[in-house]
Amino acid sequence: MAESLITVIVPTRERVDLLRTTLHSILASSAEAERHGISARVLVVDDASPTDRTAKLASDLGADYVRIDVNDGRNNPAAAIVYGVSLVTTRYYTLLGDDDLLLPRYVRLTVEALEAGYDLCSTSFSYVDEDLRITGDRVLPPPDLEKLLAGQIMINDSAGVRTDLAKGLSWDANLDQVVLYPIWLELLIGGARSTTINEPTWLYRRHAGSISTEEGARDEAKRSAVQAKYRALLSR
Repeated sequence: MAESLITVIVPTRERVDLLRTTLHSILASSAEAERHGISARVLVVDDASPTDRTAKLASDLGADYVRIDVNDGRNNPAAAIVYGVSLVTTRYYTLLGDDDLLLPRYVRLTVEALEAGYDLCSTSFSYVDEDLRITGDRVLPPPDLEKLLAGQIMINDSAGVRTDLAKGLSWDANLDQVVLYPIWLELLIGGARSTTINEPTWLYRRHAGSISTEEGARDEAKRSAVQAKYRALLSR
């Protein structure tokens, strides 16, 4: 097998039934990419699950597994995301929610874009319901610093990123749901070359237990604080 070019980080906490489908989707996308000489690593970051079911599933499916021993109780994956990124050794990485799914062309198209010289590759997606019925598509516009700073998010969690550019940035798990916002801002401020794949390459599953729909006033306040910080930096 060729040396892995990209790591797919999956933060999770005791949602094995959802995670099983997610991991199979990553493996399918990775298998398709292998036909084109592209290899991927799968890294499950377990946020202190109360049982060993997550570890067993990762082992059964051949995914790498690491564990955070103490959960912070805030019901978000920020700590697992930060820890996972710190462990990436491949040239590129991406994130995937433990309830979302990669489509077969994701790994290949994302790596090919990054290998073509881009530092950040955002990825369009399809919304699906709990039973994976497609309810709509989201084709993202090209990343734009001014719009991003205004709160228009056109870069998603499942963007492909050049690892060496991201490692030294402002990773702060205390930002909770907003943890990736300063990362996108710093990449664009630093001149990262960005692109977007217009073809939906993954499925964003919306369901009653979706963590990403739980952002509240505290997270909005943190987003506003991040905006104020970077506006001040850019005005100097």
